Formats: sequence, C-alpha cells, structure tokens
Amino acid sequence: MAHRMTTPTAPAWLALADTLLNHLATARTPDISYDDEIAAAAPFHERPKARGLAANLQRIARAEAFPPETSEAPTASSEVPNDLSQVGKTAEPLPPPLHFFEGLAAVRLARTLEEDACLARLAAPRALHVFETSDSLVLDYVQQLLRHAFRGGSAGGQQGEAGQQIPRIQRYPSRERDQQAWAEKFQISLGGADPIVILATSAEDLPPEAKDSATAILSLAPLTCDGVLFLLERTHSVTGDVALADLRCRMPSGSFLARLPALTLAAAFRAQNSFEVIERLRAACQPPIPTGDLELLEGMGNLESAARDLVNDMVAHQSGRTAWRDMTRSLLLHGAPGCGKTFAARVIADAAGAQLFTASLGVWQARGHLGDLLKAMRAAFAEARAASPSILFVDEVDGFGTRATDGDHNKNYRRQVVNEFLNQLNGLQEAEGCVVIAATNDLSALDPAIIRPGRFDQIVEVGLPGPKSVAAMLRHHLRGDLGATEVDALAVQARGQTAAEIEAAVRRARGAARRDGVALTRQHLARALSPSTEIPEDLSWRIAIHEAGHALVGAHLRVGQIRAIRLTPQGGLTEIVLRQSAGLPQDIEDALAYQLAGRAAERLVFGVAGSGSGGPAHSDLGRATEAALEAELSLGAGATGLVWLAADPRHLANPELRARISDRLDAAEARAHALLSDARETLHALARALLRERVIEGWALQLMLTLEPEDQEDGDRRATGTDTSSKQPISEEAQEVFPANTQS
Repeated sequence: MAHRMTTPTAPAWLALADTLLNHLATARTPDISYDDEIAAAAPFHERPKARGLAANLQRIARAEAFPPETSEAPTASSEVPNDLSQVGKTAEPLPPPLHFFEGLAAVRLARTLEEDACLARLAAPRALHVFETSDSLVLDYVQQLLRHAFRGGSAGGQQGEAGQQIPRIQRYPSRERDQQAWAEKFQISLGGADPIVILATSAEDLPPEAKDSATAILSLAPLTCDGVLFLLERTHSVTGDVALADLRCRMPSGSFLARLPALTLAAAFRAQNSFEVIERLRAACQPPIPTGDLELLEGMGNLESAARDLVNDMVAHQSGRTAWRDMTRSLLLHGAPGCGKTFAARVIADAAGAQLFTASLGVWQARGHLGDLLKAMRAAFAEARAASPSILFVDEVDGFGTRATDGDHNKNYRRQVVNEFLNQLNGLQEAEGCVVIAATNDLSALDPAIIRPGRFDQIVEVGLPGPKSVAAMLRHHLRGDLGATEVDALAVQARGQTAAEIEAAVRRARGAARRDGVALTRQHLARALSPSTEIPEDLSWRIAIHEAGHALVGAHLRVGQIRAIRLTPQGGLTEIVLRQSAGLPQDIEDALAYQLAGRAAERLVFGVAGSGSGGPAHSDLGRATEAALEAELSLGAGATGLVWLAADPRHLANPELRARISDRLDAAEARAHALLSDARETLHALARALLRERVIEGWALQLMLTLEPEDQEDGDRRATGTDTSSKQPISEEAQEVFPANTQS
C-alpha cells in the first residue's frame, strides 16, 4: 500500500522521513513478528500490526478515544473514508500511534538531509555535523531519531550494519554550568576519528573548536505544506490516505507555517480530524489583531509618523500585501531619559499585534564574562526571530560605546560586543517578521557603524508627549478608573511631563488610594502629578516670559520652525527645528539673537535677567558663547581672518578675543531686546497662555506667533540651551535653564 504523497513529483525527503520513523518503530516493538525484507522496505503505516493482549487493548483504547457520533460519519470530503474520526466497530486494527513530536522531528530532519545518502554521510570517519534550531523541544526528538537510525549511537566508536561507523550524537547543553563539562568531553572526542553529530539551539554558542572543525552546520528545515500532509497521513488516517487535494487548497502559506513553534503545531494536531487540523493551523497563522492606540504617541516629535509607518508595514507584511524587503524593519529612538522610548516600543508592538521582547547591554552583561554576554545577545535575537511577528527592543545601546576609543584597556571587549551587535542586526535583514527597535539617551555616544545608513531604517528623536498624547496616556494607565472629564482636567496638569513620569504618577496615585482604603480619585492623581517641589508662581511667570521670548525672536528671524514651548515640573523649554542655512554672517547673528532672546525678554519685563540662562555649557549663554567663539576662530567670520583654530574655550584666556566675543553677545542680546520691545503685547499674551496651558504647539502656537503654519523642515530638533538631537536631552536642559530652586 502506497501513500498518495509518494508520487513521482513528491519531495525526495519523504522516503527518508519514513526510514527514520521505521527505525524508531522497530526499536520500540520487539514483540512484533517481521519478515526482515518486508519490514525493511515497508513504509511506517504498512508495518505488521502488534499481536497479543497488549496490542488489542491498545487498539480498543485508540478506537474509544473518538466520540461515538463520529464512528460512521463521513469526513468533510467523500474522497477519504479512512479518516481516524470514522473509526468504528468494523475498522481495521490501528497501528501503534505516531507521537507528533517524533513525526515533526522526522520531517524536519529529512527535509534538511533530503535523502538516505546524506544520512549515511553523518557516519563518515572524522565527519562532524552540527544541527541547529531555536526550538529545543524538536532537538530532543531529533536526538532520538538519530540514535535509533544508527542503532544506538550514543556512545560512538561502534560498528553498525555493514560495518557502518556509529556517530557520537551529542546535545550541547543550554545551561551555562553544564557547558564547560561538555566542552571538556568534546575535546577528548575531537582527538579521535569517530564521526560526531552535535545538536544545538544555536551554532554560534558552540566552542570555537567545534565550529572550526565542523564538516557542515545545518539549520533544521522548517515544516512545509508537504510536511503537514505527511504527518496527517500518519496521525489522522487508518490507511494512510487523506484528502490531499482538499487539504492542500485549505493549507495556510508555507512561510506562515515555518514560523509556528512546535507546541502550536502540536495543539493543532490534537484536532479530531485532518480538516480540523488545517483549520487550527490557519487560525494560528492569521495576522495578529492590533490592539494598540498610536494616539498615545501624538506630539512626541516625529515618532508618531514613524511608528504609524512601521505598524502599517508590519500589518501589511503579515497579511501578505508587502514583501519583507520593501518594509521598514528597524528604528533607532533617541531622547531624554524617561521621555517614553520604552513606552513607545510597547505601544508600537500592541498596535502591530506583535510580541515584544526587551533586552539591554546591562541585562546581557549580568550573565557573566564576555562569552556569556555574547551568548545572551545571540539568544535574545534568536528568541525574537523565532516568535515573529515580533519586536525586539534593545535599550541603552549607547552602553556599547564606540570602537574608535584610543588608549582604553576595554577596547578589545567593546570591539567584540559592537561587532556581534552589528552581526545580529545584519542577520535580521533575512528574519522575516522580526523588527528591532533600539533606544539611546545619547546618540553621539554610539559607534558610527551602528547609525550608518543600512543599520537602522530610521533614526527618530522622541520628544515630550503633546496634549492629546498626555490625555491618551492617562486613559491608558487609568483603565477607566476616572471619568473622561476628570482625565481631561488632569491632562492639563500633566502637560510637560514625560511618559515615564506620567506612568509613575498613576502608580503613586494608586498606592495612595490603597493606603487610604478607597477607590482611586481625581485628588489622588492630582497630588501625584504635582512636582515634589512646587515652582513658585513668580518664577513660573519668569520662565514663561523667557520661553515666549525665544519663540517670538526665533519666529521673527526665521531661524527655524518653532514646534512647541513648554512649562515642565523642572522648568521650561522651546522646541525648534532649525532651518538649514549657508552659514552666512547674518545667519550667525540671527542664531545668536535667538539663543539670547530669553535673557532679553527677562530684561525687558523684569529689568534684569536671571541666572537661569547661564550655568553649564549647554545653557543659553554657554551655547551662544560657543557659537560666537566658533565664528571668530573656525568659520572665517572674525578678526583672525582665514585662519582655522579649534573653538576651544581655553582661547578665551586671550583678553582681546574675550572682548570680541563679549561684544558679539552684547550686540545679539540688544538686537533681541529691540525686537521684543516692538512685540511686548504679544510677548505677554504668549507667556500668559503658556502659564495657563503649560504647552502650546502646532497651529495654536503658529497663530499666536502671527505666522502662517509652515511645512516641517528638515533639520536638527533642538531645545533652548540644549541640542536634543545630539548630546543633551530636553529634560536635562530644562533643569539647567530654570532649576526649581533658582531665582532667575
């Protein structure tokens, strides 16, 4: 009797899969009487039936495992009267049941080797073959199949049939504490001529001597449609016949099948008949249902649009409408600590219906020495690849450092870590369904190879959440505990806070409610959203005047597009996308006037400027001084003429140069003061609105600046006193410009 799959056009590996299962069945049924020649050639389901009481009891038990109503009912297709769901009183005796995982392992191993001759090569003298798959459960059964195929090849060094050498079949342990002992035994085996087969979840984890001496490293081939039909013939049919044509036309795509883990496949094969198995497989392969709300990312710089593009691409790929090579597959997020990079990754994963995996250099380092770190990194990427659709979020990638650092005793360590990270990123190009999102607080600290084109499809700055996003975040974390009106009122109070601060405030509010023994109220959350140290009202007014001054002068001089002005619990900031310029002398003077406009606004309204504009190097005054120094020494726009000198602050020790820099800055502040004097009413109106709303952005801000809304221009997003696209995050700048305990 021949299976329908064994046709001239059937895959060549079918015979090898039958051979592997025959070896396994023979080893487990010593009480069966076989004719040697027939038994050697018979397919799995055509072997003689077991005799005796035990065998009869086994057949009865299997027949009674099916509901009585299916004993005489036809299958979904009249073509097949032999589906196991029809087993009744007159049915042929059933063969011993095929364990699904054994069948799956046989199919995947046979597809990898393709034919008996390839199986025989595993036993060639001095051969060393490595089989790898991230599904460790399958490896357990592959080990059984190979041992029985070679008649018990666990010890190795023995002679099988026809003098065939039996390979040593070794499973590489997953636990680190066992790997050293395994390596020591392997080194002894390596000195002999016995063939060796190594089974591992990842060949990259093996000791170097194992990889270097390998004859071949083979990844176990995934399950295909033909493999499913092969298994159905042996698990859901008495005779080995199933409705191939009907089942094949109902089969999900092979690319989707290949991504299903062994446990999901096993659950599908628990169905009562072959058609139900296919329906379960189809359900498992359906694109995930998005559950996230991208409104949560509204106002956070360019993140919202980048996230929406990525989610659309992932959903389109899962439904087969977009090829993997044509879609966005990676994002690099940068921004201030706590601004919401991790939160954004969760939102994107939910919106795409993808499983989220999180990792960081710190987590990998905690595993031990360099080798352990690299293994942990590979394992994280492998786990995410195996679970597609998935997103791997790698936080704090600035911790990798850069390989260009000289004179560092950790340089070799850093080089290997960065190289492996780049290698894993490259591997994701072919890992369909797995997207990587990385995050950093300091873009400038990354190795140039990480941020070069081709590593990450987009590099996106994460800004503070906008008003709609703040309200959406509160609704998300509150989960309906407060009404819409209460949430909207609290959202105004929460403006200017980061995603992490909002989430933490909700947790604090819930804790306070538990301690009070009552349900969460608006008052609990209002107290939690209030900063630990309140900024005095007069200082808040000064901060509002300061930020309004930046916005008005920046808009008037058109140094860039003013995106938002904010009051935060730490101070204030102005967000601007700088206009690309030719660096003409006028451009330099405009930039200086914008940097010092906050001081000028304070002098205009209060008569004196506070110290909040100065302090660290990234403050308003620090950056203006740096820009003026660069103009004098490095841009050919100063008294030094066409001589280039590095804009090193130590040059300010020169009294003549220091005087020229001071003159430039005085002139820039005076110019900003004059511009604001002509717009005093607008300055006050904008500051009052900022004090009331805490965040002004978009069309509302453009109208108050009496400008037509402009299209977004390309350029670096900056916050007053801080370059948030490079070294300094927004929140640090806000603290330094107007710290809450400083009268400015």
